[in-house]
Amino acid sequence: MPLLAILVISGAGCFIVWAFTALRHARDEVRSTWTSVEAALGERAALMTRLIEAVSPRLREDVSSQLTTAHQRMSSVVGPRSTEAADVTLRSLLEPVMATMPSGIGLDDLKAELNRINKVIDLAAADYNEKVDAYETVRNSSQRKMFAEMLGFEKESRFGRLLRADLAPADPLLV
Repeated sequence: MPLLAILVISGAGCFIVWAFTALRHARDEVRSTWTSVEAALGERAALMTRLIEAVSPRLREDVSSQLTTAHQRMSSVVGPRSTEAADVTLRSLLEPVMATMPSGIGLDDLKAELNRINKVIDLAAADYNEKVDAYETVRNSSQRKMFAEMLGFEKESRFGRLLRADLAPADPLLV
């Protein structure tokens, strides 16, 4: 009888270690992939400073102020949910500005670089979302769900790319 108890306890211990290891590995994948998104967002933030300086003289004061505020907010957020909200706001302000800026005022290179960085952000976000989906699959599997909750493996947020119409500016941007 004591041998059976030892085997049961050992089996349960191995199962817990297996569940914990799989959960931790999946969560670490999500977190390491998020750093790619943050790096791309940081690269865009550096470009945004130059871009705002270049376009501000041609914008209405309120639009220039909104763009600067959105850029500053983007620099101070942490995590996918708050980053996504700030990113949606920044893009909704920036896209119409870039579309209305005339060619030949020295912005063509900045526009091209911004488009490249936005594609990098989108690819990094897609990779991140795949890792989140894999983590959630592991976390919600019937064998691990109870242990995930007991051990504090919380739900991870996806980083979406949907622009909401209610965040877009309503009127022309140029002075």
